[in-house]
Amino acid sequence: NTESARLSTVKFDAAPLQRTAKKVEVAAPEPELSPAGKTLQKAESLFSARNEAPNNLQESKNLFIKALDQKGEAAERAQAWYGMARIALIEKKGSTAQQLFEKTLESSPDDFVRGWTDVQLGSIYRSQHDFAQATKYYNDALAVSGASDKAKEAAKSELNAISQNQEKQTQ
Repeated sequence: NTESARLSTVKFDAAPLQRTAKKVEVAAPEPELSPAGKTLQKAESLFSARNEAPNNLQESKNLFIKALDQKGEAAERAQAWYGMARIALIEKKGSTAQQLFEKTLESSPDDFVRGWTDVQLGSIYRSQHDFAQATKYYNDALAVSGASDKAKEAAKSELNAISQNQEKQTQ
């Protein structure tokens, strides 16, 4: 039979079979944001781009304020206070920033915001030479399990600077 004769000369690849299909990760759909969450997303975006356009900082501030009036979670309210506090720092309104950071902590922030808020309050108290309060807030930041690594590094660095400063004063 001619077909058998033709197939007898075919050489098949002896290498083991390998799967070449790529594993595709299917991303879980993003949870639907609350009205405050959507406003905060825009506010944070404008805050991040504050140096690119003169109005971005003010627009960001307006959106943080608007988010407080919208339906949302406690952590979103805290994020709005936190955003306004950071803007107050930029505007060199230290006492206002301090009050807003304290309001942030009262508003059940998520761990990321709580960690950075503690670091910022520590910095404010350190600038006022209230090293006991500064140390308390830096230690609080280190105790937040979900705080960002950068927030924890900042808190450690500031605590080291305070202890070195105090050592110099006692010598």
